[in-house]
Amino acid sequence: AYTQRREMLIRLAESQLKRLSNKMRFILAVVDGSLVVNRKKKQELIAELDALCYDRLPKTDKGSAAELDEDGEFIAAEVSGASYDYLLGMPLWNLTLEKVDELCAEKEAKEAEVAELHKTTEEQLWMKDLDTLEETLTILDAEDEEAKVVLERQQRAAARNNTAAGKKAAAKKVAKARAANSDDEDEWMDDDFSDDDFEIAKPKKKAAPKKAAPAPKAAPAPAPKAPAPSADSDSDDA
Repeated sequence: AYTQRREMLIRLAESQLKRLSNKMRFILAVVDGSLVVNRKKKQELIAELDALCYDRLPKTDKGSAAELDEDGEFIAAEVSGASYDYLLGMPLWNLTLEKVDELCAEKEAKEAEVAELHKTTEEQLWMKDLDTLEETLTILDAEDEEAKVVLERQQRAAARNNTAAGKKAAAKKVAKARAANSDDEDEWMDDDFSDDDFEIAKPKKKAAPKKAAPAPKAAPAPAPKAPAPSADSDSDDA
């Protein structure tokens, strides 16, 4: 399996190198005027690129990669859609000498990669993959540990906030209860005692002595009745 993997990696790197070389050559030809792309039909440009021996390549290098079959074996993917679109589709601002310098640096790095892959044996490639896997796992473990620390810190902060919030809520509850009790006491005081209950009683004025009722007038003495004439008087008169 690692023999096929090594071949796949070499094939992929060489395809990327070929793409970089074609792009550099194309841009330099446009910049120095040896290749004119404007005011030409596409089919005319394609024929000219064929005549200049440019390579037809897919838009990406996926066609040069390999895939795994059902048995886990590497199989080469079919190259499809090969054309000059990777050249003719470049933006106008890529057709500059600055872009050529950038591609030149990429090309040199890719050449070194291809040379290194050719020197690497299947066993070395396997060990290199193990080292890469170990480094990746170490990074993932460190990220997990960091995430754990952050989570614990957040949980502690949340617990502190909840405790503070609980104490604050309890304090508010107590204050509310005290306020309610105070209101009840005030209402009880208002109901049982009025302001008049606490006013200093003013000394009452002494009542004026009642006038004595006038003594009832004595009934007038009856007039003395005249004495009745006696019989002797009658006889005398006679």
